[in-house]
Amino acid sequence: MVHGARLILALLFLFISAYLGAAQGGNTWTSLGPEGQLINIFAIDPSNTSTVYAASEGGVFKTTNGGGSWSPINTGLTGPRVAALAIDPSNTRTIYAGADRGGLFKSNDGGGNWREITGNLPDISIEALAIDPINSNTIYAGTEFAGVFKSTNAGAGWMRANAGMGNAFVLCVAIDPANSNTIYAGTLGEGMYKSTNGGALWAEVNTGAIDARVFHIVIDGSRTNNIYAVASPSGLLNSTDGGASWTGVRNGLPGAGAKSIAIASSDSNVLYACVDGPSSEQPGGLFKSTNGGLNWILVTGDLNLRFVGAVTIDPTNSSVLYARIDIVDESDSLNIESRVYKSTNGGVRWAAANSGLTGVHVKCLAIDPSNSSIIYGGIPEGLIKSTDRGASWRKPNKGLQASASSLVIDPANTSVIYAGGLYKSTNGGVSFSLIRDGLGPCGPYVLAMDPSNTEVVYGGCLGVFKTTNGGASWNPAGGKLIDDYIFIRALVIDQSNTSTIYGGSSEDGVFKSTNGGASWTAINSGLDLSLRPQVGAIALDPSNPNIIYASTLGEIVVRSSGGSFLTNGNLYKSVDGGSHWTDLSAGSVLQNTSALVIDPSRPGSLYAGSKSRGVFKSTDGGASWSGINAGLTIPFISALVMDPSDSARLYAGTSGGGIFQIRFKPEIASAVLPSPKNLTISGDNFGNSPRVMINEVERTDFVVSASQIKIRLKGKTAKLGLKPGDNLIQIISPTNEVSNVFVLRL
Repeated sequence: MVHGARLILALLFLFISAYLGAAQGGNTWTSLGPEGQLINIFAIDPSNTSTVYAASEGGVFKTTNGGGSWSPINTGLTGPRVAALAIDPSNTRTIYAGADRGGLFKSNDGGGNWREITGNLPDISIEALAIDPINSNTIYAGTEFAGVFKSTNAGAGWMRANAGMGNAFVLCVAIDPANSNTIYAGTLGEGMYKSTNGGALWAEVNTGAIDARVFHIVIDGSRTNNIYAVASPSGLLNSTDGGASWTGVRNGLPGAGAKSIAIASSDSNVLYACVDGPSSEQPGGLFKSTNGGLNWILVTGDLNLRFVGAVTIDPTNSSVLYARIDIVDESDSLNIESRVYKSTNGGVRWAAANSGLTGVHVKCLAIDPSNSSIIYGGIPEGLIKSTDRGASWRKPNKGLQASASSLVIDPANTSVIYAGGLYKSTNGGVSFSLIRDGLGPCGPYVLAMDPSNTEVVYGGCLGVFKTTNGGASWNPAGGKLIDDYIFIRALVIDQSNTSTIYGGSSEDGVFKSTNGGASWTAINSGLDLSLRPQVGAIALDPSNPNIIYASTLGEIVVRSSGGSFLTNGNLYKSVDGGSHWTDLSAGSVLQNTSALVIDPSRPGSLYAGSKSRGVFKSTDGGASWSGINAGLTIPFISALVMDPSDSARLYAGTSGGGIFQIRFKPEIASAVLPSPKNLTISGDNFGNSPRVMINEVERTDFVVSASQIKIRLKGKTAKLGLKPGDNLIQIISPTNEVSNVFVLRL
């Protein structure tokens, strides 16, 4: 009975541990937002119009409740930007997605899982997709600098279908719904092409006002010779003779013209055009025509916007539409929020339909070293800030007129922030001032601050620049070797000797200075620079600054026959201050490492963020790696940062997926009694002030020392609650994550 009771107690503890671990998320990433997503194209399921797909800069999102909420569906995708999306009209669970330099993907389960079907396609960006409405096994793909490809077996195999257009950059493809052998293709730089034999041969159809750049084509389903095209710089064009001639469309559209257009399947007289407004006096927005394009009216109401990026119409109801609308702060032209809105009455009224679209492109992350609840993120439109550990976000961008590609916070005065560009804030990011005296035309891409003298900041752009007076003035650091022609993508300062600095370049490898930037030396022994790759990240081990990690990113190689492919980057390690490098990539799951973080509290532990495969962890100095991607719905990592007050908490910034957080669950590896009055518990992720449970009773009062990896308790065995037989031990972290149950037998 005693052993039975112990077994029941152990099972009960295991159940509680599993439940609490699940409740707290365990070793699972959680999305912190913020909401906002740069949608490239929508696709509505014609058999169930409550289901909508959105292709974005951060993969593919899906709603099944008409925009009430969205979820990312990126399992199997290997490139963040999805430029093309198409639903099989005969089986709407089948979807195709074209990725930017990531190939072509297919899902047979409504986007639940994707598999690459590039096959014999070259490794190129897929910019456009069109499925034959009569025979959905026939698909056309418009490519970057390789013309059109065609599949007649639902993507299993592909053949070139570009005779007459060559290796054109194809931006859009449209198929005549009445005669699917007639196809139109818009290109970047060569105008429009038409084929009347299923892509076997193409001919230019550029007579009239058609421009060299054609971004969008729609065909009137009731009169298929009636075609609309969006071209630059003319805007909206119309042909009533199957592309033989074209005329410009205005009659209510502002001078900037349209950049995309949608035509209602249920009523082809109803059209919507997305128009960029050149100024607040001549606003853009979404314009509507109910008479086949003869007249247009603005239908985005009082939304304070200037851009509408994409629009789609419910195929069964021309009054229901979705649009990506870019809201502009007129006091700060870079403060733009891209959001999805829905109208159910033809644009008269709009409602936000953005829940779950956490797709902000995060370039960098920084945490206030004195208050880790304050997090900053650099985005293309400036800066985002959270004061509640990511629960909510705002954009304090007054005066910040550039992308915040890099951020550094003054540890001596955390109200002082520098943003790549170069800008400085003295009030915690509320407002910024330009500090570019001496920088010339180059705005630093990456920044590094001297921790021993925070008035000293380095900026990397075309070479390295240095300020010694908090940004009041800047001077080139390093002479001709590194200031004239080498673009710097990474800068790291040795915290133990701040005269030593490492710089990673866009093509020339890694450089080192041992005199505060006065001179630099290339340190590339062992690095593969044959394709002149960009250095993605550099990290120095704080416990041993001779140990350095550096990564290179894959390069886009353009083929002479058309198209391009992306090589894989490598990860390197040096144990002698960069004199020699060893490649850690052989047999590794890592590819194109864009971010590196070394854990200061755990020797040999570091994290790597990949541009396509998520986050990985090594506990043996990079010799082996394991993925930590549960809950990470987008695998395109652009930044990693560790909570300075809790090294078990990690944040990841993504390319098009916002910010994620993981708080690693405590793990007990061993518990020993080296003497009757001492209990030592070893493991990981314990936190700075953990609670200790022994046989269901808290014994934290007996803790005499605690770290992330070891806890020591002192007290008599009976006082600690230990007894002969099995003793069940658990750790509860300061943030209430519960460890595994460890059984100590006495």
